[in-house]
Amino acid sequence: MKKIMIQRVELPEELLTQAAQYVKAERRYLEQRHPRALPVFVQWREQIYAGFLEIVFKDTGREFVRFHRGTVPVSEQLRLAILTFDKRRLELTLEDTVEFLQRNEHALCRDQKILRPFTDAEYTHYNSLATTKQ
Repeated sequence: MKKIMIQRVELPEELLTQAAQYVKAERRYLEQRHPRALPVFVQWREQIYAGFLEIVFKDTGREFVRFHRGTVPVSEQLRLAILTFDKRRLELTLEDTVEFLQRNEHALCRDQKILRPFTDAEYTHYNSLATTKQ
């Protein structure tokens, strides 16, 4: 069986094939989204989830985003395999205070590489922006 070295980790060819198919299907799906969505990996409580972000508003250095995540965490090997085909994928950290076991979509605030819940003031501001935009 052929193996390829990535970041000093051997990745099986079948895993690379699976990652290539995933990235191809994801790109097709995200091209159809409006607003435009960005593929991401998000680390939360020592697990990594694949998903995507929709940037809803940018305001004073922050982004108000919708984060859509997959239902199960990805392995480190699969993450590395996907990154071989999608080198520009964002890698973010979700604050531990967020509970997302029940839902797959979350409205969050993005500060650079951190996703976090809104403060009360941000939530009020976000809602006022959403209302005026409609």
